[in-house]
Amino acid sequence: MIINKEVMRNHNERSVLQAIINNGPISRNEILKLLGLNKMSVSDIVGTFIDRKLVNSLGEDKSTGTSGRKPELVEFNASYGYVINFSLSGHELEMLATKLDGRALEHSIQTINNQSISEIALMMEEQIDQLPKFDSVNGLVAISVAIFGVVYEGEIITSPFVDYDDFDLVGFFHDKYAVPVILENEANLSAIFEQDFSKQELQNIVSVSIHEGIGAGIILNTQLYTGNYGQAGEIGQIIIQDASRKKRRLTALPNFDSEWSQTKIIKKSWGAQKK
Repeated sequence: MIINKEVMRNHNERSVLQAIINNGPISRNEILKLLGLNKMSVSDIVGTFIDRKLVNSLGEDKSTGTSGRKPELVEFNASYGYVINFSLSGHELEMLATKLDGRALEHSIQTINNQSISEIALMMEEQIDQLPKFDSVNGLVAISVAIFGVVYEGEIITSPFVDYDDFDLVGFFHDKYAVPVILENEANLSAIFEQDFSKQELQNIVSVSIHEGIGAGIILNTQLYTGNYGQAGEIGQIIIQDASRKKRRLTALPNFDSEWSQTKIIKKSWGAQKK
């Protein structure tokens, strides 16, 4: 069996970085125990990360009571860069800039009033360009856009709130800022966030999001499950049927979006209070 050395190196680098992010501050020996890799490989990879400022050296671990040379501790450098995250619903454009560990740097919300997607994209660009210069090694390293709708393999299939037409959001921002651009369903992104930043070791997650519609992000065995053409988790499309509606046509029956969205729940609450 032929193993590509570059592919193996890339795999080992990802594994070592993941171990540092999840378990840091951590020593090289502890990484060895976790991953079972070659000692020289781990030492070389960690040294490369330190040189690139992707990882910070914290010096010797003074908490150990052993005699002799104490192990060096390293941790992920959350200021290596920052990311900009957009959430695009039917009424609001929300922007959140964060460090690489999820800590917020800047947050803003703008109202959307029937603007076209090209106009919204210009609003997003303006928000990015107005951000202060954050203290980071490499500046902006990625952009994400949370879509309230069905997304499959980075393409918007449907959205009930914004007409995306054929506008290429990914290409628009990649051309302007030369960074990776992630386009994904907002409930899926919320599930990924819970998995990455929860203090628990979560293997399976269902993250339910209730807004103008209802959706769910699904993690199965640590992997995002999107189903056929990204439609897994589209709870809002489930049709509601009860005894009083049995004779109605299927297309005339309400669904969860029309009955239990955030807007509908608020309207029901107001109606109950007036009674």
